Amino acid sequence: MSDKTKPQTVIGPETTISGKVTAADDVVVFGRVEGELDVQAVLFVEEGGMVKAEADVRHAVISGHYDGTLRAVECIEVTPTGMVTGKLISPRLVVADGAKLQASLEMSGEKKAPKEERSTPKEGRREATDSGRYSYRVPGTKAQAKGAERKEELFTETDPKEVEE
Repeated sequence: MSDKTKPQTVIGPETTISGKVTAADDVVVFGRVEGELDVQAVLFVEEGGMVKAEADVRHAVISGHYDGTLRAVECIEVTPTGMVTGKLISPRLVVADGAKLQASLEMSGEKKAPKEERSTPKEGRREATDSGRYSYRVPGTKAQAKGAERKEELFTETDPKEVEE
């Protein structure tokens, strides 16, 4: 449910809006909305509410029915009573147990920088240590091997014989 202390636009259960809706504040839908939505804050589709639209929002919480394309900058949440059909585009999606979802999903977000080329420990020189572990010295890299402990340029892994014992 929405925060009652913040400014919001409430669309009552007996209200139907068709067309384009633009809002800077939260929009709470108990009724029906059809068309386009541009909400700079949170879109709440409450239980019993129905939205059939193409929407761009900051965050969406769906407890009613949403049909169409929904793009969220932050997150889309579908509660146990929520039902979504259409297309969802968001960097984060939260679907509660019991929610109904029949939609294509595009997990958009900031693209991560490509991984720099790294040397793997196997390219280095393997050395036995006093503790029964093996170390790999890899010149010119700070990459850490999966399952290895990194100490400066030293990679350590457990001796397979030690694990079997």
